[in-house]
Amino acid sequence: MKLRLLLLTLLMTATASSLRAESEFVVPEGFEAKVLEPTGGRVARPDGWFYRTAHNESSFQWVLSKEDPERGPYQTGVRIQMIFGLQQKAGVSAKDFAHEFLAGKRAATKVLSECEEETEGLLVRSCLVVEEIIPSVSESDPFQVRYSVLWGAELDVAVFITAGTPKIFWSENEPIFDQIENLQLIDLERFAK
Repeated sequence: MKLRLLLLTLLMTATASSLRAESEFVVPEGFEAKVLEPTGGRVARPDGWFYRTAHNESSFQWVLSKEDPERGPYQTGVRIQMIFGLQQKAGVSAKDFAHEFLAGKRAATKVLSECEEETEGLLVRSCLVVEEIIPSVSESDPFQVRYSVLWGAELDVAVFITAGTPKIFWSENEPIFDQIENLQLIDLERFAK
C-alpha cells in the first residue's frame, strides 16, 4: 500500500513529457533489460552478470554484480537502493539524508572526484567517486566506488546507486557502470493505468 501511495504521488507530480521520457529505454548490445520489481523500472544488466533483490517496508534494493553474490561478497557491481518515508521514519528530508551520507563518505574516504547537484526529471542527483578499503572483501586492496545519490525535491524518497570495483579494474568497468546507472527507476505508465 505504501508503494502505491508513493507511486501515485510521483504520478501526480510528473509532467506528460517526463512520462514519455520514462517510456524510452534502450538496451545496448552486450546487455539485457531487467525489470526492477515492484516499481516496473528497467535496468540494463551486462550479459553474464548476476541480479538479486532485497526489499523491506521502507526500501527496495537491486544488485547487479559480476560475481555470484551467493558465493560471498561481490567485488564488481552496482547496488541500487530506493528509500522512502525518510521524513516520517528518520525525521530528516530526503535531501538532508543524502547530504549527510555524502558528508560521511567525504570524511571517511579519499575523494577522487565529485559532481555538482543536477536535476534529472523528478529527482536531484549528486555523486562522489572515492577510494576506500572494503574490509568484507579485502583488508588491503583499495576499491574505487562511485556513490550517486538522488532525492526528490518535493518527494520523500532518496535513491543511492553504489558502483564499485577494485581500483585496478575501474577504467574497464566505468563504462559498464555508466550504462547500468542510465536506468529507469519507475515505469510511470504501468501505474497510470
